[in-house]
Amino acid sequence: MARINYRNVVLDPARHTVMLKDKGMRMNLAGVLQGYGIRRARQVLDKLGIKGGLLNGSGDILCWGRQADGSLWRVAIGDPDHPNSISSWVQVTDVAVVTAGNYEQYFTSGGKVYGHIINPATGLPATGLRSVTIICSDVELADCLDEVVFVKGPVEGLAFINQLKGVDCTLITDDNRTLVSKNMQVNYYRNDAPATPVTAPATQP
Repeated sequence: MARINYRNVVLDPARHTVMLKDKGMRMNLAGVLQGYGIRRARQVLDKLGIKGGLLNGSGDILCWGRQADGSLWRVAIGDPDHPNSISSWVQVTDVAVVTAGNYEQYFTSGGKVYGHIINPATGLPATGLRSVTIICSDVELADCLDEVVFVKGPVEGLAFINQLKGVDCTLITDDNRTLVSKNMQVNYYRNDAPATPVTAPATQP
């Protein structure tokens, strides 16, 4: 915990170097590297004249243009209770759809589940959410925001997204409620009633 401090990560743009000031500090880019990689891959495809496509980098989706039949891209959101199944989907283009979840990478000890997304304020796995899906035009931004919302939790996380322009989200809570941001449109496979957009913490279902 004593080594968690982004201010001790020193970047030198001129030399393209990174220095970690405190002895014993380590840095892992797994939480944000996929978004960068997808953005660069899209640049390559643009230079080749590709007018439409869908890139998937470990669950980070970036789509643009249309499918061959002219339809929008359909991107699925997984169901945490049923691996390899779908809870909902969105039809989109020219956006990124990025999901963070704790239902694939976790362990159980003493009957309690510990996910892999860590709250830097506590040093323990974040709680309150099982899945966070962010939709916005910038894949790298989406790749950063999903973990931010996951750590903030359902109330603060949803309120945070509702303050951002051009960003939407759908959340699945620990007690299996589905919450959506105020402008989010999502299609459901479940038989229960669709989630209602939430504009403020006090009105959450």
